[in-house]
Amino acid sequence: MRSAKYGLLLLTVAIADGGFAQSAAPDKKQKVEEIVVEGRRKPDEPDLTNSELMVVTGSRVMRRSLQNSPHIASATTFAGLTPDDSGVDAFKNTRTRRWKSCKVSGAEVTKVTACALVAVDKAFDEGNYRRAQSLALAIAQNPKLPIEDRFVTQSYLYRIAEAIPDRSAKRSALTELVGSGLLAPIDKLSAVRTLASMAFRDGDKGSALALYQRAGELDPDDAQVRINAAAILQNVGRHEEARLHVREAVSIAQRNGKQIPRSWLENSR
Repeated sequence: MRSAKYGLLLLTVAIADGGFAQSAAPDKKQKVEEIVVEGRRKPDEPDLTNSELMVVTGSRVMRRSLQNSPHIASATTFAGLTPDDSGVDAFKNTRTRRWKSCKVSGAEVTKVTACALVAVDKAFDEGNYRRAQSLALAIAQNPKLPIEDRFVTQSYLYRIAEAIPDRSAKRSALTELVGSGLLAPIDKLSAVRTLASMAFRDGDKGSALALYQRAGELDPDDAQVRINAAAILQNVGRHEEARLHVREAVSIAQRNGKQIPRSWLENSR
């Protein structure tokens, strides 16, 4: 058979599993490096960090304490407790967060989702990645979740899966991000290549083939993804289809003035 003359095509995983770096927000015109959940303190709550600015009007004018904190009796010091020989430091290793309303910078999501992500963000910051994952999954399981909310939630799940690390969860979150239609073109291409690599490493050749072919559609000048698809086709005995992909890769390399490997030429005939 003609296919018996084929040389072995080696699949090249051009992007490692961690190669996808998401930079797109749901708004395709705006990019953010990280999604941050923020909030405001209630105006009637104690200011435990003593960060609220006040104007001192004089000792004979009636006014409230400079320290709006039930834990500090003095009203004359700037920060209440200060570092000294007692070993007490009001600021060292202390982090206080209070929320009244919630928002996600760099994306537009509903208030309910933004507030739910506060707990996810807090657990992640504390290094409790499994709890953060569980909380984010609970949000994502809502079938009525708006697409923007789902995108942001899956972005959290992808970042959490990287931190654990949880390969299966990472692949699942990345699949959701690609399917959302909200990734910028450059990020979508990177994500599809990464998913193809992950699928191949997981032995899911069918998904890997489909993803490499999709990457080829997204980037008409990427010869390597054609070769990767051809290698999978050759491996499963679909030699004629493999040859077509190799020929396409050779054509792309010639068009771009690239050197063509000998194995490509051998497998294109």
